[in-house]
Amino acid sequence: MDIADSIESRKDSKHTEPVRKTLFFVQDINRYMPSTTSGFTRLRDRMWCYEKLIELERGLRERDDIAGGQIRIADFLRNGSKSIIMTNKNLAVYLDHKNGGSVFELDFRRRRLNVCAGYNPSRHALPMVIEPGLSYTLFVDRFVETSRRRNSTGPRAPASSGISFRAPTITRSRRQKRASRPRCTGRARSCRATKTARFPWKRCWALKKTTPRSRLSTSSPTTPYPYMFRLAIELTFSLPGIADNTAYLVHGKHKRAALKDGLVELPQAAQWLLCDPACGVMIHCTLQKPVDVWCYPAVPPGVDPQQAEAVTIVLTAPVTLDGSGMWSLLGKLQFRRMALSRKPTDEI
Repeated sequence: MDIADSIESRKDSKHTEPVRKTLFFVQDINRYMPSTTSGFTRLRDRMWCYEKLIELERGLRERDDIAGGQIRIADFLRNGSKSIIMTNKNLAVYLDHKNGGSVFELDFRRRRLNVCAGYNPSRHALPMVIEPGLSYTLFVDRFVETSRRRNSTGPRAPASSGISFRAPTITRSRRQKRASRPRCTGRARSCRATKTARFPWKRCWALKKTTPRSRLSTSSPTTPYPYMFRLAIELTFSLPGIADNTAYLVHGKHKRAALKDGLVELPQAAQWLLCDPACGVMIHCTLQKPVDVWCYPAVPPGVDPQQAEAVTIVLTAPVTLDGSGMWSLLGKLQFRRMALSRKPTDEI
């Protein structure tokens, strides 16, 4: 829809007509060819569609001779809520600031790849296109108990006693626009015995070349006793190498392959690489301080992990806030190209 609105306002039919035909072609493929083995629910076909759209966007950007970065605020999802769109020559980041500031689309334009292209078959609350906690998105922030372990940080994790935290992904955040660094703010609520406290949190964004940067900070509530919890930041990547079981993690000198075979733990990691030769993309994560990293297949409950087309990487660390304490974590993801394991084919 965003591309359609862009070409609708242009008067140069010579260049807009091929774009319009490609849009109709992608739409007809999605509408008339769904099945159990093909269609927009399959990662391979979804990535084919996103590849066409990313190529069209890049062509329009080059024709408009746009240099440097841009920030737009638009109703991209057509759900009545504004989204923040940060773009430059290499990347496009789409932020849902109304639901915790998660990233529902991240395009690596050099490879015409959307790393959030996966489809979760779990039923959404209509008419939500992107639902926090269910859709395969990046930077989903959760505050959970310190005893919570491994892949029990998701929205369907069982309830436990003691301190219970409501994830800020379901709270409304207010948007602030300042230069080229959008900021999302919100509050997480904690219930301890008969007392309730609210934790203010803030996430700032920046985009530079092939690197989106993010900083998450939280401060203690005005209470005389300390609060302890575990911060879990979920990053769900949809890559063709996950389905083929050819993608792998690199931590130091160690290589961890077969990511959909089970849980992979990286204790106290400040840097790690997610590599996928199937699409020729390498994602390098660098953090301000070491945290525990958990990686597991992103599948709904009851689904065989061997059917996974995405992996969820959780960055988690215990946090203690007392008095007027403050805790923050700065990190960046750098997208690079690597050698392709096979030649891509333009077919669906």
